[in-house]
Amino acid sequence: MAQKPKKIWQPTNLADLFYGAAEKFPDHEALKYKIGHHYEQLTYKKLEAEVLKLAMALKDLGLKADDKVIIFSENRPEWVVTDLALISLGVVNVPIHSVLSPAQLADIIDEIKPQALFFSNHDLGIKLLEIAKTISTIPHLFSFEKIEKNGFKRVSYFKELLDQQKPAPDLSLKIKDFALQVDPNKVVTIIYTSGTTGHFKGVKLTHQNIIFDALGVISWVKVESNDRFFSILPLSHIFERTIGYYIPLYSGASIGYATDLAKVSQEIKERQPTIVIAVPRLFEKIYEKILDKVNANLFSKLIFRWAFGHKNQQGSLLEKIFDKIVFAKIRSEFGGNIRFFCSGGAALPPKLGKFFERVGLVILEGYGLTETSPVISFNRIEDYSFGTVGPVLEGIKVKISPSGEIIAKGPIVSPGYVRKTDTKSSITAEGWFKTGDYGYFDRKGFLVITGRKKDLIVLSTGKKVSPTIIESKLESSPYLEQVFVFGDARKHIGAIVVPNFDKLVEKFENKGPHQMVKNQQVIDFITEEIKDQLKNFASYEKIYKFIIQPEKFSIENGELTPKLSLRRHVIYERNLEAIEKIYQK
Repeated sequence: MAQKPKKIWQPTNLADLFYGAAEKFPDHEALKYKIGHHYEQLTYKKLEAEVLKLAMALKDLGLKADDKVIIFSENRPEWVVTDLALISLGVVNVPIHSVLSPAQLADIIDEIKPQALFFSNHDLGIKLLEIAKTISTIPHLFSFEKIEKNGFKRVSYFKELLDQQKPAPDLSLKIKDFALQVDPNKVVTIIYTSGTTGHFKGVKLTHQNIIFDALGVISWVKVESNDRFFSILPLSHIFERTIGYYIPLYSGASIGYATDLAKVSQEIKERQPTIVIAVPRLFEKIYEKILDKVNANLFSKLIFRWAFGHKNQQGSLLEKIFDKIVFAKIRSEFGGNIRFFCSGGAALPPKLGKFFERVGLVILEGYGLTETSPVISFNRIEDYSFGTVGPVLEGIKVKISPSGEIIAKGPIVSPGYVRKTDTKSSITAEGWFKTGDYGYFDRKGFLVITGRKKDLIVLSTGKKVSPTIIESKLESSPYLEQVFVFGDARKHIGAIVVPNFDKLVEKFENKGPHQMVKNQQVIDFITEEIKDQLKNFASYEKIYKFIIQPEKFSIENGELTPKLSLRRHVIYERNLEAIEKIYQK
């Protein structure tokens, strides 16, 4: 059993969380970021100064408590400075994921009517120009990077806004004093989530929602002031924001930002973080790269298999040898200082958890939703179980409804959505939030997720199938990149499969994806791979007919949500003709 956690500092609101940390850790590195080929940093003291300068500038422009401001940007220090300045003024931050389309952005602007919009660079500026009429209603526009003024006559450059602000100690004190008195039950942010249905919903979250959730995680998973976080997931999602931003700030830790997702491995090595937060797909890609290196020659393959096949006998000579020649080399790929990984957003395949654990890298999996700030349950370093999302955080109530749905209640649950009709359908009068996920508690009291309520497939035979479990299993194959399982009201399930063409090239002649999907040898190989992956599944959970697709599901083509979840209705409707054909065969 875990020891009872010591009493921890309880900030009154998010402004108190930040300014309290800045007072405790003034000279600690708060943010580290790359400009060109070199790293720069902001200490807590310097970060506070930047935040107050921006807060004063925005106050001079007339922004006031309860106004709404959009941040349309990838992760960067300016995002954090802007967020903390808005918090200091009692302004509601509405972060928008940088991959959203202009039309989606326009819908959100029309709904919330912001007083200002911050965007990062020229590329996102082009998206804004496509909805010029919509953004013309926003009083203030700011860019984090200097951009050409063509089409942007009203845009103010972020750095100039800060540089023009003269020191005003009295005003700074007034802003801080105001910020520290903001009611913790006030809405601090509205986060738009599309789920898998495509219907965007604005989730309101309060200071209290986020602080309670952050402290709940900290009470179980210790974070120190010398920890270094590496930020990969977008700050427009509450998972990264609570766990990878507010928690390190509270703790006096440092946050480094990934600048190029294609070079994440290299940047992690350079940054040498102690804590990394990611989604399972990142761990899968890392695992695949490790296997590719191992399979490069017979000697490394034999050593690797011997090391992983050997029972872990801590302290033994053989274990020390394996650690030096195999496991330590894998750990060094992450800089060599990782204390633990956090995983969320989707189910982590247990085999990945066990693989990284054997190497000496623990992945702690948690569960939650935007509406729950987000963490409902979390595994702990001293007590974790792969295949589960851990026990429920203290102070939160979770129960399983008669239909098997997970419902939650407590200080982490959102007060509601922007549209009241959305609130009525998702949150009961008693405050229970309907997660839309199915699950159960195991013997240890750890929560196990079995699938999404809306995703559940009911066959014409009456059998119920959770597609996510089958998709996850198939995607664990190095040859299957993405899988979408369908079959509602049909006799049996089917799938759309996007192969890993880079891997297939190694086995078959070097042809393009469009040629490869028609190649009978490739089709036969994938058939056997699917059969092998699902050999332990029930007969009604096996896939006998499938469609091979050359193009990946992506956010850009509307088939994935920003959290990389499948938009099932979109994929199904786009492929309906092909789906009908396989059921007619």
